Amino acid sequence: MAVIAPRISAEPQVRFGKPVIEGTRVPV
Repeated sequence: MAVIAPRISAEPQVRFGKPVIEGTRVPV
């Protein structure tokens, strides 16, 4: 659940505060 598509997982992951995947924006 931490390493999914860098597109769909990027947004939901950033909201939860998890480590963003390469190729996406940084949560902090």
